[in-house]
Amino acid sequence: FPVTIYANDLNWIGLDVDSSSRASILINSGDNYPIQSESFDAVIMSFSIEHISNTPHLIQEVYRVLKSKGVLIIRCPFIYPLHDSPDDFYRFSPSGLSANLGNFDIKEININCGFFEAQAVNSNYFLLQTYNKCSLNYPIHIFKLFYFYLF
Repeated sequence: FPVTIYANDLNWIGLDVDSSSRASILINSGDNYPIQSESFDAVIMSFSIEHISNTPHLIQEVYRVLKSKGVLIIRCPFIYPLHDSPDDFYRFSPSGLSANLGNFDIKEININCGFFEAQAVNSNYFLLQTYNKCSLNYPIHIFKLFYFYLF
């Protein structure tokens, strides 16, 4: 599902639950967004849906603020270690996303993480966690080099 964005026609608003972010609007997970209904042509959620505890409310609010022909683009991890910033609640499979996006006309759901990429991410995470727990004096850069060299 191709989407073309023209920078000179782009007005955007950032929403976030993290008070340390530079978002235009800070929200709590269950809040109604202080945004007029049907006011956006597109909503992009990039690696954020997993940090919202109340996913049904999030999807309901996104549906409300999108125009009738609006586009929702979601990027989220599936096979990825926990990353708390501020919280990490969920992982969504394609069927899990579909189940949560009931009102939307879904055009495409892609999985971009194959077996080897998943193994690389999890191996790197394991090595970094092992390094942090042990008293070895090897620099952490060795593990990063290992990851980038092999994968």
